Amino acid sequence: MKRGLSTTQKKVVYELVNADVTGKTHADIAEEYGITERTLYRWKNDIEFAHELEQQADISLKSFYYEANQQLKKLIRSGHSEQAKLQGIKLVMQSQGKLRDVQDINANVKQDIVNNGVSKDELQELKELLGG
Repeated sequence: MKRGLSTTQKKVVYELVNADVTGKTHADIAEEYGITERTLYRWKNDIEFAHELEQQADISLKSFYYEANQQLKKLIRSGHSEQAKLQGIKLVMQSQGKLRDVQDINANVKQDIVNNGVSKDELQELKELLGG
């Protein structure tokens, strides 16, 4: 049976999600809303409260997507470290599905060999291509 969160609980969820920005501790939040820290921790263990906290945290994190993209583009365009630029480029390529790990490719090739069978000549050619 859903009971819904109280107005105070909804405000506390907001405070918890934004604590990294506001710098408020659990003790600060509890004091501000006239509850004990123990109550705050009890709420965090309540399924309904925890679900709302998780939803609001997800929404908050999604709002960083734009900022993260901007910072990534800035890093790639004007980063001082070539290593940092390369890492940024790698992240962009991976997020777009354009860059795959060599181990993934090797695993896929080996699985295809197992599933579809390969002639000895094709197998030798694959080994040479893969450096083996």
